[in-house]
Amino acid sequence: MKGTIDDEAEVKRVLCEHPINESNSVLRSDHLLGLLMPFRAFGDIRFKWPANYLREYLQSYYKKGDAIPQFYLTPPYLTVRPEISKHKLTKKDKFLVLVTDGVWDLLSSERFV
Repeated sequence: MKGTIDDEAEVKRVLCEHPINESNSVLRSDHLLGLLMPFRAFGDIRFKWPANYLREYLQSYYKKGDAIPQFYLTPPYLTVRPEISKHKLTKKDKFLVLVTDGVWDLLSSERFV
């Protein structure tokens, strides 16, 4: 799946954005910092902001210490840069499906059409 651990180019991009000594902690259990599956997202500020901002603005929403993920050393870990692709519509095309992460984990493409 694009934008996850299964996407070799994304894995390389994420690892290149952090010091080599973090390579075992940036990607843990096939997730970003062991917690998040997508490597690109508009939300999820816990993986983008500096730790001092997370402590100041998010700590009241999380249990003590949970606002800052373990191994959070060189944020941002998650990018908001979208991956954009184009598809020229033809007469054969009947559907254009736009989904967010997690949808394909729950539904097959046949369920959409």
